[in-house]
Amino acid sequence: MANRRNNRKSRRNKKRRINKKKLTLLFIVVILFIAGAFKLTQGAISLIKNTSNNKKQTSVVESSNNEYENLPTEVDKNINKKYTILIDPGHGGNDKGTIANDKITFEKDITLKVGALVAQKLTKQKDVQVIISRNEDKYVSLADRAKLANEQGVDALVSIHLNGQTGGTDAFGLETYYTKEKNDGSYELAKQIQETITSYIDVRDRGVKSERFQVLLQSKMPAVLIECGFLTNDEEAKKLNDEAYQESLAEGIAQGILTYLDTNSKK
Repeated sequence: MANRRNNRKSRRNKKRRINKKKLTLLFIVVILFIAGAFKLTQGAISLIKNTSNNKKQTSVVESSNNEYENLPTEVDKNINKKYTILIDPGHGGNDKGTIANDKITFEKDITLKVGALVAQKLTKQKDVQVIISRNEDKYVSLADRAKLANEQGVDALVSIHLNGQTGGTDAFGLETYYTKEKNDGSYELAKQIQETITSYIDVRDRGVKSERFQVLLQSKMPAVLIECGFLTNDEEAKKLNDEAYQESLAEGIAQGILTYLDTNSKK
C-alpha cells in the first residue's frame, strides 16, 4: 500500500514538473510572438511612411513638371526684347545632383522649382525675354547647356545649383561662381546676384568665387553659377524645401539679374 501511495505521489510531482515546463515554454513562445509581431508592425509602419514620402515627392515633381512646361527653351524671334536671359536649373533626369540626408530630397527638383520661379519673375519684365535650359525633369549635358546659350545668343546665363559637403553636415551658406578666364562682365553679374540674394534672405554669405566650371567656360556671354545652399545640412535643406524660402530666393536672383542689366546698360 505504501508503495502505491509513493508511486501516485511521484506521478503527481512529475505532472507538476511537466506542467511547469509547459507553462514556461508557453510563456517564452508568447513573448517571442509578441516581440515578432511588434517588429512586423514597426516595419509595416516604416514602409507605409516611406511609401507616403516617396509618393509625395513624386507628386511634387510631377506637379512642377506640368506647371513649368510653358517656359520656353528657345528664343522667340518674333518677340523684340532688349535682353535675353538663360536660366539653367542644374542636373535633371538620372542626374539627381546632391541628395539630402533624408534620401528623398534631390538637388535636381529644387533647382527646377527655383529656376522656374526666377524665369517666371523675369518674364514679367517688358524688356526681358527668358528661356530655360530644362522645363521638366530631364537630363541635359553641361555642353548642351552652354551650346544652347551660345546658339540662342543670350545676354547672360545663370545656372542654379545646390551645394553638398563631403564627409560632413555642418557647412552652410550661399556662394556665386564666375570664371576668371572670361573678362566679359561675369564677375560683376556674380557680385550683383550674390549681394542681392543675401539682402533678400537670411543666409550665410560665402561670397563670390572663381572656378573653371564647364558651363561657365564654354558659354560666350556673362555666365554665373549660384550654389544656393547645402542640402547636406539638415537645417538648410529644410529651408531650401520651403516654398516661401524658394520664392524669396528666386526674387533675390531675379532682382540681382535685373540690377546688373540696368547697371550694365548705363555704361
